[in-house]
Amino acid sequence: MQARYSKAHWRPLRFAGSMPARQQKHAVILHTNGGGAAVFDYFSRPDNKDDIASHFQVFNDGRIEQYIGCDKVAYAAYASNGWAIQVETEDDGHPERPWTKAQLAAIIGICKWAGCPAKPLAESPSDGVGWHAQYHSWNLHSHSCPGAVRIAQIEHVIIPALKPQPKPTKVVKVVPGRWAKFKAGHKKLWSWLKGKR
Repeated sequence: MQARYSKAHWRPLRFAGSMPARQQKHAVILHTNGGGAAVFDYFSRPDNKDDIASHFQVFNDGRIEQYIGCDKVAYAAYASNGWAIQVETEDDGHPERPWTKAQLAAIIGICKWAGCPAKPLAESPSDGVGWHAQYHSWNLHSHSCPGAVRIAQIEHVIIPALKPQPKPTKVVKVVPGRWAKFKAGHKKLWSWLKGKR
């Protein structure tokens, strides 16, 4: 996996290069926040002494910003920080609303790029897709991020979209060869002769 996602606007935080290396799991954890472009400013504020951040922010219109390379840790979900890619999403202060179609497409794109299999994450280092409130060790403040509506979208839209799609069946058109044409013509001639008797 590359550190940077080509479909995201690279906007590194001041501490992005100094974060420790991330254990390379095919894992994405989804979050929600009320901010839009202000998320970068929030992570960049001088009093952010703990370097709290995410790897990505997905906006309502499907745009993606990347703040930390995916080879590095982003401090966003406690025990999962060392091995999972952290993805924040815009909600304009309304996490009870579902992700937009554009957001869903962007999230699925990140998950596919990260190589996530179509399954929920385990609490320990694993491959798949999860959410912040999924386990207490990831969510020591016991909040509901990203909210019931968006958790349902993870389970019923995002994870199923990661299943391998069957390859379309190739239709081969059989063109009769000379022998087949001869046999067909001979059969018609024989039927005609029989009719003359």
